[in-house]
Amino acid sequence: FILVSIFMAGCGESIGLEPVKDSKIECTFQYSPEPVCAYTQDKYSVKVSLTTKTLADDEMALIKANVTLAGKQQALSISPDVSMIKGDIGIISFADINFDSMPDIAVSTSFGLANQYFDYWVYDQKAQAYHSIGNYQKLNANPADKTLSASVKQSAASYQTLRYYWDGDK
Repeated sequence: FILVSIFMAGCGESIGLEPVKDSKIECTFQYSPEPVCAYTQDKYSVKVSLTTKTLADDEMALIKANVTLAGKQQALSISPDVSMIKGDIGIISFADINFDSMPDIAVSTSFGLANQYFDYWVYDQKAQAYHSIGNYQKLNANPADKTLSASVKQSAASYQTLRYYWDGDK
């Protein structure tokens, strides 16, 4: 579990995944039978495909993120009851959120909402495997102070800013 501090402030048809413009660490995906995304960083190449299940003509459940890193495969369970419909757009991110120079994995679990949530997995170099850290709002990595932040819309004029700090590997 990540430690958190809170600050308040006022104020078609898919063909798979595509790199997000001006970004090398994310891919977008739409309603598709088998979305696939790949990322290469220095000597590491990571590939993620999603296992889905058709629920209706225009709805599918996201079941697993199938990850391949250095030839080793791992199936990561996505939170229960995550589904998307035609027209929804999701993101797979490889941002290094624990600042260990290894790509981590995040998969959208909410679509069409003001606050976007993701399932997050960080890479454990000792175990050579990804492990889940939970479902969080879209996290922004701040390498200068090794923190994560998220802005959450509370109402039409109110936002909450969350700042997460790592406590070892939690």
